[in-house]
Amino acid sequence: MYRFALTLFIVVMVFPMMGCRHQKYESISDIGISSQSPELTYAEGVKYLQKGLFLQSYKKFQEIVHSSPFSKEARKALFMSAFVKYRNGQYEEAALIGTDYITKYGGSEDIDYMYYLSGICYFEMIRNVSHSQTPARNMVAYMENLVVNYPHSSYAKSAQSYIRIGRNQLAAREMHIGRYYLTQEEYISAITRFQGVVRHYSDTEQAEEALARIIEAYFKVGLIGESREILSLLQKKYPQGYWCQYAKKLIQYYDRS
Repeated sequence: MYRFALTLFIVVMVFPMMGCRHQKYESISDIGISSQSPELTYAEGVKYLQKGLFLQSYKKFQEIVHSSPFSKEARKALFMSAFVKYRNGQYEEAALIGTDYITKYGGSEDIDYMYYLSGICYFEMIRNVSHSQTPARNMVAYMENLVVNYPHSSYAKSAQSYIRIGRNQLAAREMHIGRYYLTQEEYISAITRFQGVVRHYSDTEQAEEALARIIEAYFKVGLIGESREILSLLQKKYPQGYWCQYAKKLIQYYDRS
């Protein structure tokens, strides 16, 4: 769905300009532009992109970026370079080009789209919580930049959804590490991770389990009174939740022991 939306943006914003040009001239060479001109090179890059020839398209756009860096086509070529890499599934390279574009052309009218595209690229690089969540962290950063600085952007609403996904992923990573510490009986380290989730990711679906795991770890280190206080909070926030019931059973078990 989102790939379709991104592709549609390019079709709407770029390809019609090419279509208008072709309505007036039988071929691009009829315009009278030198074969070495950035205008012609850019047009060739767009043609390759339309045909799905991403490598050839990328080479044309990069030719402009490097050989005509001060031309008006240079900005568009860098923009399209990022898009081509994205369409070809080369997400890391696309994100790096996107960052370069944001640095060089931060005041351009399409900068919100580049934040969005870069964020999408990092989203595509996210792996399960047993791996580093740097891509999720980067995705959240780009999407938050978009929402904060361009709240009226047509991509802002979608960006907010990605922020929620990314924050939940980051919280899940902390829970994964915390559960590992719990199984290894490293209770203080586990508590630190679970408390971090409650403190920084209270709006995610991981927060309920984090509270329950704090109760579990507190019992292990003898903080009985504190665990009951956390249970009261858990019951108040998630009275019917699975992890609330889990924590209640834990306390009942310890009371019988």
